[in-house]
Amino acid sequence: MKLVLPISIALTLGILALALIEPYGVDQEHWDNPIYWQVAYPAICFGCAILGYLFSRGAWYYGLAAIFIQAVLPILSNLDAELIGVSLVILVALSVAPTLAGLFGSWAKSRVDSRVV
Repeated sequence: MKLVLPISIALTLGILALALIEPYGVDQEHWDNPIYWQVAYPAICFGCAILGYLFSRGAWYYGLAAIFIQAVLPILSNLDAELIGVSLVILVALSVAPTLAGLFGSWAKSRVDSRVV
């Protein structure tokens, strides 16, 4: 139950990343848009690091949630696509950096807590 708030924030972070770059993509998937890689993806990683710091428990979930929420609409709108399996593998690869960022935030919190004693 303690993970509901941080995972909700991570899901919102993933949705906001797409919503903010949507007006700047001309007939592109969001991953094909350079703004996604220049702004949105680093913001997701930074947000997951902050979430990992603030909510250390389950920090590896945050990156998965922020990335996988971005695929819900494309997958549901095209369920008969042949490349859904490949898309899921790509999503796992994309979620590595935000997941590591969340774990880094959790690690940083544990280091700070151990020095405060």
